[in-house]
Amino acid sequence: MKLLKTFFVTLLIVSCSNEPEIRKPLSILVIGNSLTKAEQGGEWLGNWGMAASHPELDFCGRLKNHFENSELDKLNIAVWENNLDYDLNLLTPITTKSYDYIIFKLGENVSDNNRSRYKEDFRNIISHYKQSKSKIIIVSTVWNEYEFDLYGNPFLTESIKDRVMSEVAEEEDCIFVDISEMKNVSDYYAWNEYVNQAIASHPNDNGMLFIANKIIDKME
Repeated sequence: MKLLKTFFVTLLIVSCSNEPEIRKPLSILVIGNSLTKAEQGGEWLGNWGMAASHPELDFCGRLKNHFENSELDKLNIAVWENNLDYDLNLLTPITTKSYDYIIFKLGENVSDNNRSRYKEDFRNIISHYKQSKSKIIIVSTVWNEYEFDLYGNPFLTESIKDRVMSEVAEEEDCIFVDISEMKNVSDYYAWNEYVNQAIASHPNDNGMLFIANKIIDKME
């Protein structure tokens, strides 16, 4: 009788361990630029992550679909990237809504490579949106950076912006997602899908999937 009881207890434990994992719905805010949300203009007819073929196929759509029944809000603050002196009080504020994750996908449009300046400004933008109970995720940039020699020839250089964001993530106890390996994979970009090179330089469906998977790996 004792052996039979032990058998059923063991069976119950095994059965429970094989139950599918129930994911709690998440509340996510993505703060970014045209990779996050781009309004229609010229050849671009969407209003989601530029160069993705469908809203569900940009990296935000894939994140939302992966975590079933989750809510995902997104903001395009490229205006701040293009002018680091921009008054943060003019940016769209967070409502009273509370987020489990706040994801920063920024940096591509920043042209000021002053390391200390960008570090201070990037830290300020995080503080502007940070919530006490939210986990902060910082994602590196999608484009290579170049400098020019004396003859005007470009050469690949280290991304100061990626290094700065990695340092801020470590110092502020945030999660850093490095997607730099995609930069030299042409299949991750929409080069052959759009005539307009500004649009074509953005990640296509494959690139968006790569970005989403990298972020998901850090969330699970």
